[in-house]
Amino acid sequence: MKSRRKLPLTKEVDEFSVEETLVNETLVRDLAAGEFLEQQRNVVLIGGTGTGKSHLAVSIARACIRRGKRGRFFNVVDLVNKLDA
Repeated sequence: MKSRRKLPLTKEVDEFSVEETLVNETLVRDLAAGEFLEQQRNVVLIGGTGTGKSHLAVSIARACIRRGKRGRFFNVVDLVNKLDA
């Protein structure tokens, strides 16, 4: 549970409305199941401002953390700064 405190928002997959979006609900649920972690894959969400990327990223991370995995959230600016340091 310690990793959850590092997440900036408390969002859940079920709270995200896919109506009127191009978001693939099945893919989001598959990501929340964490299988991509077993395959040692990463997830990058791309889209315009206000499309729900942060909500989905945090909610997927929270779902994986509940399954005993570690999760982190970075926005692009923070990630680039961290990699640059």
